[in-house]
Amino acid sequence: HHLDLALASSFLQNRVIMSESLGQDKVQALICMDEAISKTLMVVVFGRPGAGKSTISEEAVRLLNGNGDSITGGIGQYEHIYLDLDVCVPQWMRDNFSKGVYPTLQQRVSFISNACLYVKGEIRTAHQKHANLIAIISFSFVNTDLRTAFRDTFPRAQWILVDTHKNLAEQRIMAREGHF
Repeated sequence: HHLDLALASSFLQNRVIMSESLGQDKVQALICMDEAISKTLMVVVFGRPGAGKSTISEEAVRLLNGNGDSITGGIGQYEHIYLDLDVCVPQWMRDNFSKGVYPTLQQRVSFISNACLYVKGEIRTAHQKHANLIAIISFSFVNTDLRTAFRDTFPRAQWILVDTHKNLAEQRIMAREGHF
């Protein structure tokens, strides 16, 4: 009970300070953005490259949407969106991956920060049209530091591991066309 009062007091104090420095309209916009993130149900589909994360995620959204040609839409009271974090991988990093050169810790920190901003932005945009949202997010998350940073940013996300055998994943990567 005392902790709840302390948190509420801290929130109100911070809101007053923010209101004085940013203006009430901007504070209200920031609060609404945070609500959009906190109200969104997130499912993270992860696994090694070639596991089938994108295929599984796209099909899940298609089935939830009740059609076969859109990756946004909804059934029931929820809107479903699919976010593939591969779109956040810069070209130089893709080029290095193809040469077997992997990003440093500092480069991964920068990447995951940008990826989290991308997810927040997409969710906020979708929430402008839909109050109830489910975001299915796919990415390999092979590095523990990437998973930890994403979990710290989105602690309510549910995680699903696609555990594909290494040989099958390698076959799928070799057969890819138009997919990173």
